[in-house]
Amino acid sequence: MIDSDEVIATYTFSETPQYPQKVKTPQFSPDSSYSFTDTIQIEIYTETEGATIVFSTNDRLLFHTYISPITISNTVTFHAFATNIDMDNSDEVTATYIKS
Repeated sequence: MIDSDEVIATYTFSETPQYPQKVKTPQFSPDSSYSFTDTIQIEIYTETEGATIVFSTNDRLLFHTYISPITISNTVTFHAFATNIDMDNSDEVTATYIKS
């Protein structure tokens, strides 16, 4: 038999598993407690840099990517969440704006 070189390997294990971070929950501006009489512009944002906000109105059948403020003229309920590559999606948040 031919002698071989000895190989030593070192492995490091983390005691705590590294899970993906969660995208911060979107927020609405103005706050959904705001009632309006004519039209209003709604902004949706998240504190997670680079995240994409996805939203739906009322029935939640069709979701859209949020790009810019949304002008509404009637009572509307928004459903939104935020997503980002290599992160878990945010919690879904709901905001209702009531025309008075």
